[in-house]
Amino acid sequence: MATAETPAPAPERQWKRSEEYRSLFSNVWQYRIGRGEVALLFSNSQAGMGFDGNPEIVQEVEIFVTWRQLKTIYATLTMVFDELEAVVGPIPVPSVSDEQRQALRDHLKANGVTFDED
Repeated sequence: MATAETPAPAPERQWKRSEEYRSLFSNVWQYRIGRGEVALLFSNSQAGMGFDGNPEIVQEVEIFVTWRQLKTIYATLTMVFDELEAVVGPIPVPSVSDEQRQALRDHLKANGVTFDED
């Protein structure tokens, strides 16, 4: 029972899976930035499966999250990788070129995000 000194316990969350729920493997991902949201598109590259023998990218699912949700995901994954790398060692990631960084800035500008130096 709640009193002035002890608040009522928070109700437990009830988790339920959607009828459309499924698990999938993704080895390719892309993103699109909108005003206040980011679309994460998860795909699967299947080497040599395209008509011309080149890898075919099969788009599996697109998920929209707010910038705040994405930042929370980032913070959580940063913590997970800090702990994981403490056990297994550094996990290498590809470097980002100046051209890729400029393309991102251009994309953000096109979606109404401005930068101090602009």
